[in-house]
Amino acid sequence: MRSRFLLPLILVALIAVGCSDAANPVVATVNDTDIYLEDVESLRPIYGTGPVIDLAALIGDTTIGEQLRSDTSVLVWRQAMLDRLTTDFGVSVTDAEVASIAAQMDLMDTSGFAVPINAEAVRAFDATVEAIRRNALDNLLDTETLGPLYEQQPTEFVTVCVRHVLVGTRGEAETVVSRLTDGEDFGTVATDVSTDTVPDGDLGCRSASAYVPEFAAASASAPLDTVFGPVETQFGFHVIVVYDRTAPTDLADLVDKAETFVPEQLQRDLFAEWFNRAIIEADVVVTPWLGTWVPEAQGISPPG
Repeated sequence: MRSRFLLPLILVALIAVGCSDAANPVVATVNDTDIYLEDVESLRPIYGTGPVIDLAALIGDTTIGEQLRSDTSVLVWRQAMLDRLTTDFGVSVTDAEVASIAAQMDLMDTSGFAVPINAEAVRAFDATVEAIRRNALDNLLDTETLGPLYEQQPTEFVTVCVRHVLVGTRGEAETVVSRLTDGEDFGTVATDVSTDTVPDGDLGCRSASAYVPEFAAASASAPLDTVFGPVETQFGFHVIVVYDRTAPTDLADLVDKAETFVPEQLQRDLFAEWFNRAIIEADVVVTPWLGTWVPEAQGISPPG
C-alpha cells in the first residue's frame, strides 16, 4: 500500500527539484524569500543533499520527513519574524549584531538541534532569533503599549524584595510585630510561628503584582527595612519587611528603562503576541512534496 502512494509523491518531488538545484531544492518560500534544503541541513545535517534519488528516499522515510517538516517550520518562523521586523518597525537584524550575541552564547543552548558538527550554525541561528527578540521588544515596549498598563496596574512594574510572617489572626500578627520591633531576628520569628514554610520568611524579589492585591499594595508602599503590618489577605495576616524595591518614577522612566522594570513574563507575553501575528500573517508556500503550510498550527502538515 505504501509504495502505491509513494511513487506519485516522488514524481512530484522530482518535478519540484527539476525547477531548482537538484542537490539543493527549495523547501519553502516566505514572503518571496526561498528556504532551501541546505538551509535546513545546516541545522541538522541528517537529510543528505546528494542526487535526486536520495531526496526520493528521504521523502519515503516517515520519521525523517516529519523532522524535515518540523525543522523547515522553524526556518519559516525565523524568516517571517525578520520580515515582520522590517514591516512593523523598519528594523533589520545586522550581521554584526548576530555575531556579537553569538559570541556571548553557549553552543547549542536553546535550539534543541544538538548536533556537535554544526554547532556554529546552530549558535548563529539562536543568535539571530535572540536579535529578533531584542529588536522587537525595543519597539514593543513603548508608550503606546506600556501607558495603559502602567495606568491600570502600576504595581506590575514595581519589583519588591520582601520577607513575611504569616499567621491566622490579627492578634497573632500584632504579637509578631511586637517581637520584631523589640529586636528579635526575623528569620527566627518566621521559623517559630509562620504558617508559610519559606526559609526565614524570605519571598525573594519579584514583581509586586505577583502577589494578591492587598499584599502587592503593601509591599509596593511600605517603608524599606521597616516592620509593616498586619496586612490581611485571603491567606491570613502578614507582617512584612520590604528590604529592597525598584520602581519607575513615571511613564517616561518606565519606557526608558523597560528592560529593568517590565517583568519578564510580560515581556514574553508581548513578544509571543507579536510572534503569532508574524507567523499567521506571513505569506508561506511549502513545496508540495513536503506538505502544506497551516498558519493556525504554525507548521507543515504532511502531503496528501
